[in-house]
Amino acid sequence: MRRNALQLSRRHQAALYIFTVLLLATGIAWWSLDRWTTVPDEFGGSAKHPAETWMLRLHGAGAFGFLLVFGSLIPGHIQRGWYMRQNRATGLALLSVFGVLSLTGYALYYLGEESGRHLAAAAHWWIGLASPALLVGHVVRGHWLRRHGRLRKPENPVEP
Repeated sequence: MRRNALQLSRRHQAALYIFTVLLLATGIAWWSLDRWTTVPDEFGGSAKHPAETWMLRLHGAGAFGFLLVFGSLIPGHIQRGWYMRQNRATGLALLSVFGVLSLTGYALYYLGEESGRHLAAAAHWWIGLASPALLVGHVVRGHWLRRHGRLRKPENPVEP
């Protein structure tokens, strides 16, 4: 049983962390393969490694799963945290970062022009690399607030 309304269940935590690690791992794997790995093609030249396509597919599937898990936080964890005025700065930063990652990921999938695609790719890459650190910071701060008795009681609690 959870000790307070903001603490996630073990299953919810596990799903969030699994999808975060999957996204980070497949993103780094794709980038590494794209930058440094080629295979000989049938004409004696070089071609992209076939695993690149699979890394992008896994990354896209992980993004769907992550958005599903993250979206399920809105009616409980996010709404309660907002009304209780807890960990708002890092929470808003996470909402913003995940929003930008969703938009840049969408742009990478659908944007045809090369210049806009290049900007979306750079933003997606750097923000994506930084986002796990921000998530860890949010979690650590929440644990610190709970451990030191700094969590406030809600004035108007939101029903579960």
